[in-house]
Amino acid sequence: GDDRDYLCGAADIHESDILFQMRVRDMYAAQCAADPSFIRIDCPDENGNMLPPELLEASEAGNDAKTKLLKEAFKAREARKTLDSASYKAFIKANENWLLPYSVYCALRDENGTPVFSDWGEYAKYSAKKAKEYRDSHADEVEFHCFVQYHLDKQMKEMVAYAHSRGVAFKGDLPIGVSRTSVDAWCNPRLFNM
Repeated sequence: GDDRDYLCGAADIHESDILFQMRVRDMYAAQCAADPSFIRIDCPDENGNMLPPELLEASEAGNDAKTKLLKEAFKAREARKTLDSASYKAFIKANENWLLPYSVYCALRDENGTPVFSDWGEYAKYSAKKAKEYRDSHADEVEFHCFVQYHLDKQMKEMVAYAHSRGVAFKGDLPIGVSRTSVDAWCNPRLFNM
């Protein structure tokens, strides 16, 4: 069968070990954080013109400018409507197993100015309890990253639906390696022999 049959559990591809096959399917189908540099920002200036493309290029300056605009959008009164919406709350609930550790990781990375979590003092080793305490005491910083992921998810779903309506299919892949300073390594170092 094709990958869709495999992901739904209706067909085997190569693996004969059922448990291994289930783990691979779960990893393959699991949602992961999207890179914020992919977010589309529709920000008209005071004359109604879109920001110049060079400002939003995927470069350090572009990403810094994009992050600044996203933080401004998050602080705006209109963002409260998103945070209070049923769709936002459903997104958080459906994705909390990866979204909350990811958002705490991002907030700690930003606070410490480095993704090298061994430099994060009491947060150098991941603990769900400490992550929850941090989330509770740094709610805005953590919520910002959830807000960005919500909008990325929405935009990507719209893009995929548009592509599918035009007969274009997307195929995902599994990462082979992982950064030693990633949220995955922070939360599950034993999986990466760290």
